[in-house]
Amino acid sequence: MSRLVGFSTHKLDLGQTEHGLEWLEIRDRLAWQEEQIMIAAMFDVERTDGVYEQRIRLDYRPAILRSYVSNWQIFDDAGHAVPFSLDALERLDTATCTAALAHIVDLPKDDQKKVIAIETLETPK
Repeated sequence: MSRLVGFSTHKLDLGQTEHGLEWLEIRDRLAWQEEQIMIAAMFDVERTDGVYEQRIRLDYRPAILRSYVSNWQIFDDAGHAVPFSLDALERLDTATCTAALAHIVDLPKDDQKKVIAIETLETPK
């Protein structure tokens, strides 16, 4: 496996609808900088009396989705294809986000340890 991370992806099948097959495109791996951006988006840093404290955000899971989901084929109620964007990603329903997060955690890559650690708030080894 190369030390340089490419932009390889795979599709998570969301099923057939009356308008067509829906899917999410999921990144296979993140580069170090992308991981750092994702992790930074998951924490708030507060300074109290000169001491910095990290506090995990209650909404840390959207940072994982924004990092790993790179495209999709999703239809609105009228049957129109919805272009992928980060704004549109934030409008996905709970069931779809939950399925995507479960899939990302199950990635059989080195990233799996990192995502599981993020999900359980432990330090990866």
